[in-house]
Amino acid sequence: MIFLRNFIILCLMIVSSPIYAEDKIIQAGTVLNLMQGIYTGSTTFAELEQVGNFGLGTNNGLGGELVVIDGKFYLADEHGDAKELPLSDKTPYTTITKFAPQKQFKVNNIASIAELEQAIDKQLSSQNLFYAIRVDAEFPYIKARSIKAPSKPYLPLDQVVKTNQNVFELNNISGTLVIFKSPAFISPTSVPDYHIHFISSDRKKAGHVFDVKIGSANIGVMQTHQFELWLPSSKEYEQGDLQPVSDHSIRTIESATQK
Repeated sequence: MIFLRNFIILCLMIVSSPIYAEDKIIQAGTVLNLMQGIYTGSTTFAELEQVGNFGLGTNNGLGGELVVIDGKFYLADEHGDAKELPLSDKTPYTTITKFAPQKQFKVNNIASIAELEQAIDKQLSSQNLFYAIRVDAEFPYIKARSIKAPSKPYLPLDQVVKTNQNVFELNNISGTLVIFKSPAFISPTSVPDYHIHFISSDRKKAGHVFDVKIGSANIGVMQTHQFELWLPSSKEYEQGDLQPVSDHSIRTIESATQK
């Protein structure tokens, strides 16, 4: 628990400086509680709507992949079919911000998610800050996943992914990538490096992204020095045994493609 406490102290310190006139990134819950099978949070989407309009995460019970776009909250079921969620629903893990990009640029002929990340990295001033990134494009190809809600008693996330994950492909679809990029040191409080979700322009398809192909895209980047952490007040979280997990295990789940 000392390890977790130190990360929480660090996160609180990140928001303490008054010198940056920037919008902050807010995170309700932690990746660590998901890794331990704690899928019950206390923060409602109504609360998050007051502080952000752009984000990603999941809902209580791990019912799928969450996308927050233009102030609306959408959840993709295991088939990638998206629906708007009621604001009374709660989340065990969501990252959100008031998206206000300081930089905008275009990219062309992107053949993979790795190429996209490399193109974005070239535009970033530091690997030690937090970023919210919006990519609007026509996508010839997307490989994504969503998760079928597990049954209680909940198993850790790595086990749920093995049994409940559904990987699907989308072709010739327009939409938006919702991306958060975090410093490596934030693990296991949050996902290190890139965390990417997709939603279609008609808001009917969504998911957690593994790979993409892009002809051309408009990209907006918001950089911030401020990260605010809201810990859950749910019984499951407060009484949970949150043991440290490796950075590798988090990255594996974020990039896993096995069913």
